[in-house]
Amino acid sequence: MAVFSHITRLAKLCISGPGGMLGVVYFVAIVGLGLIGIRISILLITWNADFYNAIQKLDVPGVLLQIQVYFGLTAISVVLHLASAYLRRMLQIRWRHSLTEAALERWLSGKAYWHLRERTEAGLDNPDQRIAEDCRIFVDKLTDEALDLITRVVGLVSYATILWSLSTFALAFTFAGFDIEILRYMVWAAPIYVAIATFITHGLGAPLKKLDFEQQRREADFRFALTRLRENVEPVALAGGEAAERSQLSQRFAALAGNWHQLANRELILGFFSRPYFQTVLTIPIFLALPAYLAGRVTFGGLMQLRSAFQNVVTTLSWFIFSYKELAQLAATASRLSHFIAAAEAAAALAPQ
Repeated sequence: MAVFSHITRLAKLCISGPGGMLGVVYFVAIVGLGLIGIRISILLITWNADFYNAIQKLDVPGVLLQIQVYFGLTAISVVLHLASAYLRRMLQIRWRHSLTEAALERWLSGKAYWHLRERTEAGLDNPDQRIAEDCRIFVDKLTDEALDLITRVVGLVSYATILWSLSTFALAFTFAGFDIEILRYMVWAAPIYVAIATFITHGLGAPLKKLDFEQQRREADFRFALTRLRENVEPVALAGGEAAERSQLSQRFAALAGNWHQLANRELILGFFSRPYFQTVLTIPIFLALPAYLAGRVTFGGLMQLRSAFQNVVTTLSWFIFSYKELAQLAATASRLSHFIAAAEAAAALAPQ
């Protein structure tokens, strides 16, 4: 797909520029911290069983011990999160620097900025936004989503293994006169549940990429019109052109607001599904495990441990759903920035040597 080629090309520019390889070191370090975080999450899954079993047994010393364990694990998790967040910010500014330098080099080489000044019909408007805003947005979204995806893939294997080991019971029922038994049904329920939700999310959110692309363009058009007025205050004042300028600015803002309303409406439609999905993902595993608990197949602590494991599997698989809006913004920004760089390179190549 074109969007992947755009992202790959821009990512190479991030890595190959000044400070790019140090950014790779930061990237690897953040992934390492994420893997340690997964280990903490696994320990918390085990903690759920120990804590709630102690409550069920009215074991006061056991409960107090597990409270201490919980705060210890939480403290480690906080340190990991803060260290990861700091390194992520350092990574983003380095890769943004590399990408900005690459964009500036292509825009200024061979007087590409001069040759591109009239090519707004090809979508090459507002180079200032492409270089300033699009580089920042692309790097922020790329690092956030790439790091999140890597840790979630690794986490999925770990959480699914735990869920498999815990789901030793079967779901038995009769349907249309047939006795049906589904072994380890909670393991199969997680991907089916997420697959259906992913299909619905993509159907509802598909228009977001185009709307995000258009919103960025119209925001830049409005800002450019304001900048142009500021740079031409004397001619406008001498000609008494305030009314004409005001009319043009109002038209630009009306176009901006019109697309904004479309974007808000589409996000609302997507939210009608994604928000309930996010809310119910915490309780669905309890409902699914209740038959085993009521049948005496698992303890109360085991029920809570199953809930935690299932929840981790589902939220990990739901990366696409929870990140859909950010992925749409990443795709739109990558498309804009990649087209700009390609056009600048083409214009520079045509310049006389």
